[in-house]
Amino acid sequence: MDSASDGLGIRGAGASSQADFGEPINEADLLFGVKREPMANRNVFQVAHDVFDNWFEVVEVGKKPDPSFDKAVQKVLSVLNAKSVFTQAAVFERLFGWSIIVLGFVDHGKSLKDPVKHPQEVQDLAVYSPLSFNVQTNDEDKDPDSPRFGLPVFYTLNRGVGASQVKVFAYLDHAHEKRMRVYRTDACFSCGFFLTKCTRYKRGRMVWRWEHAEVVEEMKLRMRLEPWKLEARKTLVEHPFGTVKRAFNQGYLLLKGLRKTAGEVGFTMLAYNMRRVLNILGPKAILALLV
Repeated sequence: MDSASDGLGIRGAGASSQADFGEPINEADLLFGVKREPMANRNVFQVAHDVFDNWFEVVEVGKKPDPSFDKAVQKVLSVLNAKSVFTQAAVFERLFGWSIIVLGFVDHGKSLKDPVKHPQEVQDLAVYSPLSFNVQTNDEDKDPDSPRFGLPVFYTLNRGVGASQVKVFAYLDHAHEKRMRVYRTDACFSCGFFLTKCTRYKRGRMVWRWEHAEVVEEMKLRMRLEPWKLEARKTLVEHPFGTVKRAFNQGYLLLKGLRKTAGEVGFTMLAYNMRRVLNILGPKAILALLV
């Protein structure tokens, strides 16, 4: 401590570079402190390495999985240095709260905004901490109707001393996108926890909720208050499958592949529904409706 100014000198030499007591510390300060404090070092660096030191095995799903599948996948991951990248990403997540992993591949797209349609070859895999990238104000999504409203569209990367900055597109998987609602308030800027305990995002705390989150929460509440209905539903749903297997002799599929089997099951369920209509209404009532 500096007795003259009550400052904590962790930002380098000189009084101007020291943080006053109670002043929020930045990412560089966090990295400096964690490297030198034993317990923080253990929680950030060593835990992240412990998670990925065991690594993982990739198993092909199927009746006769290929035993060499994992070996082929691990070879590609090794070329991309994936273990080191994922470990470093875990370190950044534990230290700064977030990080980004950049995947570089050949797509032959006309621009960065074009959706990824036919990726040809993965060429690079790299991780960046908040110290190595920034988001320009004009690179954020300003469309309130967009599922990524308030999120970055582009990240500007700093790839080292003497290297030019690179702008990368934050790709959104449109096959699984959800329309989100963003909640934010200007009260963040007058809050005592701003840039310290709550969030270090300079624009304040932002909360994203799915537009139908209330429906999901209502269903969870009903399941918790009326568990017997859930048990009854589990037993009732077994009857149609039992009828299909026994009466229609559909205990197995003749085709292979998701698209083909989906069509086969669809025809089976169509026949099941037609049989139920005949049993409930009867042939005469159906003919009267058709005429």
